[in-house]
This record gives sequence, C-alpha cells and structure tokens, in this order.
Amino acid sequence: MNRVKDLELLLESRDRIHLCNIWLTYMFHVTQAFGVFTVAICQALDLGKYTFFGVGMNILASVFEAVRQFNTKMSIKKLKDIDSIRRGEYIDEGDIDVGQDR
Repeated sequence: MNRVKDLELLLESRDRIHLCNIWLTYMFHVTQAFGVFTVAICQALDLGKYTFFGVGMNILASVFEAVRQFNTKMSIKKLKDIDSIRRGEYIDEGDIDVGQDR
C-alpha cells in the first residue's frame, strides 16, 4: 500500500471534482435562466410550439444539478478516505485479493 500516492490521487481527484462542480453550477444557472426566460417570452408572445424549447432547457439544467449533486457525494467519500489515511485506518481497495483465478 502506497498511502502517499493514494493521498495524492485522492487530492487530485477531489480538485477535479471541485472544478467540475463549479462549471456545472454555472451551466445550471445559465441554462435555467435561459429556459425560464424563453418560456416567459414564448407564453407572452403566444408562441406555444417554442415553449417546449424553454422547458427542455430547464430539464437540461436539472440534469446539470443532478450530476453536481452526485459529484458532491463522490467528493465527500474521497474526503472520508483522505481522513482515514490521516488516522492510519485507510485500506487500499486496489490491493485486496478477491480470490479470482488468473
């Protein structure tokens, strides 16, 4: 078990997840605002067939938010692994032999 290498990988992974979450947050807000604005304009101008484009943008915004929430849960798990390395209780799952024949 190489705990230093695992720690570096976990920190790098959390950094990438954090950066991704920042972009997902921006994309969520932009697409949601655009979707709401599109729906409002289409309803005001009685452009019913274009309203669904705005609704689709809001659905896309919801997908961005769902991915961000999943990433946040993964980041929390990685933080727990980092803390277990600090306490000396980390088990490297890559070194576990599951008894498969090779």
